[in-house]
Amino acid sequence: MSTSLPVEDSAKTRAVEDAAKLEPAPAPAVDASSTKAAQPAASASAAKSELAEPYLDVTSYKDQLVADETVANISKMGMHAFSVQKSHLWMETFHVEVGPFTSSTDMAEAQKQLSAKGFKPHPSK
Repeated sequence: MSTSLPVEDSAKTRAVEDAAKLEPAPAPAVDASSTKAAQPAASASAAKSELAEPYLDVTSYKDQLVADETVANISKMGMHAFSVQKSHLWMETFHVEVGPFTSSTDMAEAQKQLSAKGFKPHPSK
């Protein structure tokens, strides 16, 4: 003689069984020596994120001659500057960028120098 559950109870039982299948497995125990080894990998990924935006977008102009003049002035300051032409629908602009930088300290120093000259540089790709 078998006993059958009402439809509502069997649905709840299946839902509990399905939820148990979806639960993540418990994390393995980690000792102190393995966490020290994991820290350099974390710092390496942080270094990569620093280099994700190695250029500084200094300013943009609608006139190419003004952009070229700004590039020349920034180059006189000892930084590698260049102009990038960008088009949006019917509008054309020229972005002046400085870089590429290999470290965040170099980028921060360049930002300070450019800010002292009246520019508002920000990191870009």
